[in-house]
Amino acid sequence: MPRLALFGVPLRRRIQMLCIILTVWVQPIGIAIYLALWYFKLTRPLALLYTLWIFVDTYVLKTPARGGRKWAWIRELRWWNLFKDYFPVRLHKTANLDPTKNYIFGYHPHGIIGIGAFCNFLTESTHFKSLFPGISLNLLGLKLVSLLPISRDLLLLAGACDVSRESCDHILQEGQRQGGGRAIMIVVGGAKEALDAHPDKMELTLRSRKGFVKVALQNGASLVPTISFGENDLFHQVSNAPGTFVRGLQNLTQKFLGFSTPLVYGRGIFNYDFGFIPFRTPINTVVGAPIDVDLIADPTSEDIDKLHCKYLTAVEELFNAHKDKYMKPGSEIIIK
Repeated sequence: MPRLALFGVPLRRRIQMLCIILTVWVQPIGIAIYLALWYFKLTRPLALLYTLWIFVDTYVLKTPARGGRKWAWIRELRWWNLFKDYFPVRLHKTANLDPTKNYIFGYHPHGIIGIGAFCNFLTESTHFKSLFPGISLNLLGLKLVSLLPISRDLLLLAGACDVSRESCDHILQEGQRQGGGRAIMIVVGGAKEALDAHPDKMELTLRSRKGFVKVALQNGASLVPTISFGENDLFHQVSNAPGTFVRGLQNLTQKFLGFSTPLVYGRGIFNYDFGFIPFRTPINTVVGAPIDVDLIADPTSEDIDKLHCKYLTAVEELFNAHKDKYMKPGSEIIIK
């Protein structure tokens, strides 16, 4: 029997809940609005114009691959404070970042929908700009996201971009021309890692992910390991251990669709135990010390492996330094 949350809930918490629903479900809400525009004759011309806008903005202007738009006032809306306080989300700095250098942040783990990455690095609710003055960061995601109506425009305005090679090079090379201060964040484990997002675990898909290391070398961008403790605790996922039928089906789906389909549940609006809203679980995002990288225009496999090994060590050390504060005793990190 689910524990009910019908009465006695403070108004502020109800408002936080509304904020979470509208933000987390902005993509299906946006699609529903878009389909409604096509459904009604009066609004079909508007739907057609908007469709043309998405095409031109994505494939002609290439905005998602060229730094997005990033309007400061969108990132600084008070709305995001409600979003942050729901969990709550906190951002922790362990070292300063030199604004004359450029950076690639590696975000771990992916979680189900990357709440920590969104809150900390697409909004100013946890004060990224104050903690890292002079650093302008773009969070990179799947190109599919830049095609979804309504939500794609909101994300672009917040600083989200495609995680394509063109996008990475554009932002980092722009940083070189400006004398530094540009950064990109890549959720390295990607969709595959989402299938390993289970509470109280830290299982990363990282050993075979070396593309971001090559990009760092070719652009002379320092690597910054970042771990969000609590990211995997926001939803409960149906058991899907490797080798099971469920995992096999999920792997097949990912292969053909390009994104994973974790089977999850969270809490409800009026109960604490079952629904499709993330649990109120604290997220503590720790930004590690940068790993300086020399520019190598044509890195060898040995260059890439050496830097990749150094990055793996830094991720493990960052986890071990903070796990006792933010995870259950005895928690370990598994890097696959």
